[in-house]
Amino acid sequence: MRAARLLSTGLFLLPLGLALFQAGPAVAEGLSFDPVYIHLTAAAPSTTLKLRNGHDKVMRYQVSVFSWSQDVAGQQQLAPTSDIVFFPTVFELQPGQQRGVRLGTTAKFGAEEKTYRILVDEITSSADAPADGSISFHLRSRISLPIFLDPATASAAARIDSVDLSQSQLSLHLRSTGSAHVKLRSVRVTVLGDSSSVFERSFPVSYLLVGGELRLSAPVPKDRCRLARALEVEVQTDSGLLRDRLQLPASSSRCSG
Repeated sequence: MRAARLLSTGLFLLPLGLALFQAGPAVAEGLSFDPVYIHLTAAAPSTTLKLRNGHDKVMRYQVSVFSWSQDVAGQQQLAPTSDIVFFPTVFELQPGQQRGVRLGTTAKFGAEEKTYRILVDEITSSADAPADGSISFHLRSRISLPIFLDPATASAAARIDSVDLSQSQLSLHLRSTGSAHVKLRSVRVTVLGDSSSVFERSFPVSYLLVGGELRLSAPVPKDRCRLARALEVEVQTDSGLLRDRLQLPASSSRCSG
């Protein structure tokens, strides 16, 4: 049982659409793409992903789409889906050429956001064709873009459920409480001593998806742990800061283990 009380429970809400879109095309691996975030709505259930070849040679690409969830460590979980239809699946681009991948959904829009990923893989023909005359391909590079099916009324909401230091281990529990995802720019826990920071840990997580939770942990060196007097959490999102602080009681047991 925890001996200290979380001084204030962090809760963050924002309307969908604020700071969720990046203006203009982005570029990765010589391929520019626009938009960066794909939003489908009941009123506009289809759109076009624009792709442009920035290489000085002909490039070939393959497109695939998966449903997207995440585990409690924030790792992507992809699974096959038939909710998103798209065309083409394989195509070729001349240097500087642009084309669109048309995509839409057959899924029903509900009270909560649904999430998917579209993958665009660079492929190249094998120099050594198989004996049966078929064509072989090898994956070279990949871009992965999010697809969001927006609910009619959407808000992104997150809460800090707990932060703790026990057995020389930091633990942080974040929870989604809204109907849309929260975009995370940074997640940091600082261990404070009597007058200054004695240890800091950042967690490389980018999203907190609808209905999900993140359980993050990290070891703290025992010499730093013994100096701990408080914990401070800062979660920077696309449109604001979620912050909390836990005052630690005097104890030697938190650094055992």
